[in-house]
Amino acid sequence: MIKINLIPPELVAKKEEARLRSKAYLAFFLLVVVLALLAVFQYQRVAGFKTEIAKINREIEKIAPEVSKAKAIQKDIKAMTKEVAVLFSLVQQQTLFSRSLDELSKILPEHIWLTRVFFDEENLRFSGTADNVHSAEVYDFVHPLENSLYFKSVQPPTQSNSTIGDRETINFNLNCKNESPF
Repeated sequence: MIKINLIPPELVAKKEEARLRSKAYLAFFLLVVVLALLAVFQYQRVAGFKTEIAKINREIEKIAPEVSKAKAIQKDIKAMTKEVAVLFSLVQQQTLFSRSLDELSKILPEHIWLTRVFFDEENLRFSGTADNVHSAEVYDFVHPLENSLYFKSVQPPTQSNSTIGDRETINFNLNCKNESPF
């Protein structure tokens, strides 16, 4: 069977052009519909996010007093921690001082009397008196101090002569570093 197309080619071209135009309009219409649906979907997502943000903001406002209380508590804890550290340091110093005095009482010769003791974080200074007869013991006192675990850098004593009643005495001052053996 033979098919013969009797429609003029201009008319065939117009029909083809019309068919292509209608496909283009349909594609454009479908694109507009898809974009509109996407815009509606995105608008709903944005509205959902806004609702969620508003909800979170209300919760933040609700817990804001507790947050400020927690911050105040943290500040108090920090201050208390500093105070505890200071107290601990003072207790350690007091312990070191009492142990140093105990050590000093063990080392101190029988004829030497301490009249004043000054103690700070690192230094120990003391003054004392000895009978003039036992003046060598003042210098002999330095060696046991140097060998002690509590006293370091013992400086030679400065001394002066004085009289108490009819007795001649020696007054002395001694400085050294105080350190814990622990």
